[in-house]
Amino acid sequence: MKIRQNTSTAIALGFLSVFLPLALGGSLAQRTVAQSEPHRSDRRVQDQTLVQVTFEPPGDGEPTDTAGGASRDEDICAQQPLESSPCVTPLMPGTQSGLTVAQHPEFYLYVPETEATELFFALKDANNRHHYQTKIPISGGGGILAVRLPEEVPALEIGQTYRWTFILVGKDGLRPDTPGVQGGIERVELNPNSMGELEVLTPLEKAALYGAEGIWYDTMSTLAQLRRSQPDDAIVEENWRELLASVGLEAIAERPLLSP
Repeated sequence: MKIRQNTSTAIALGFLSVFLPLALGGSLAQRTVAQSEPHRSDRRVQDQTLVQVTFEPPGDGEPTDTAGGASRDEDICAQQPLESSPCVTPLMPGTQSGLTVAQHPEFYLYVPETEATELFFALKDANNRHHYQTKIPISGGGGILAVRLPEEVPALEIGQTYRWTFILVGKDGLRPDTPGVQGGIERVELNPNSMGELEVLTPLEKAALYGAEGIWYDTMSTLAQLRRSQPDDAIVEENWRELLASVGLEAIAERPLLSP
């Protein structure tokens, strides 16, 4: 009888020695997977610190002089220091022209402290036909203003180049010699691979992708929206300063973003 009991005990212990490690191993594996999830998330956050938004110009375009009213001196805006200029300063590369993938893009410009109460905005197509124009009320304080092409306006056509104009309107109204600035915008399509990537990228990564593709307007818009929504994010702020410095606009990198 003792022999049978010892045999039964040995068999039971044998089963335990086989199945208990498997059970424990399964639980341990589940715990390891569960514990690894935050680490993947942590790595994602850490990777964000490595994202650098830079702008790669799509070509060696010839610089375009800024211009405003039909008979104004073309050098008024270019020759005056930013702090004392009566002109708005587009947040643009030196060519004053750039690409967008947006149907209704945003335009960013620095508006100095001024007595003007309105900002005139006009957009014309390649045949000099008006696509859109309006007057935007402004306050006297300086800052960076976003001007978006309204949704009810016809979308920009792919492959078409448009000319925009911004002029500060003072108490004398809009005059032919009122200082202003002009520039260009062309709507293009992203390549299919980049379009697919956009669906899984963070906003900061999207800005970096646009910059690498030479899409200026969307690089600026994405980064500016991030700066507005995350004003205390040091990574966003650093990328903002470096992007503006890369096109010679470091003097206004610290200027506040005005409410849209």
